[in-house]
Amino acid sequence: MLFDSKGGLNSYNSIKDEISNMVGNLSAGTLFNVMLINWNSYSLFKPQLVASGTSITSELAQWLAPINSSAQNAGSIPNRIKFEVETQLEGFERFYAGISQHKSQESALTQ
Repeated sequence: MLFDSKGGLNSYNSIKDEISNMVGNLSAGTLFNVMLINWNSYSLFKPQLVASGTSITSELAQWLAPINSSAQNAGSIPNRIKFEVETQLEGFERFYAGISQHKSQESALTQ
């Protein structure tokens, strides 16, 4: 999306502005949080829900500002926490037989 003809970096800036505006328009004291997901990692704005208000909206805008702000830091998110998603459910093994496991794009790019 950073390089596509629909807006690239400008689209990311608009999205970040929209998120900040939505939070800024929450009723005072409404609890919220923001989560960014990038392949197999995520980052939370705060470790727990926080109450909306002017100062926290400004803090959120500052937290979002560097994310995808240039092609050099594309996809980088602060305080990444890695996760793995279990896709095979117990009792359904026969449905997974013969399905090959594919590497994610991120891991394929780093090898």
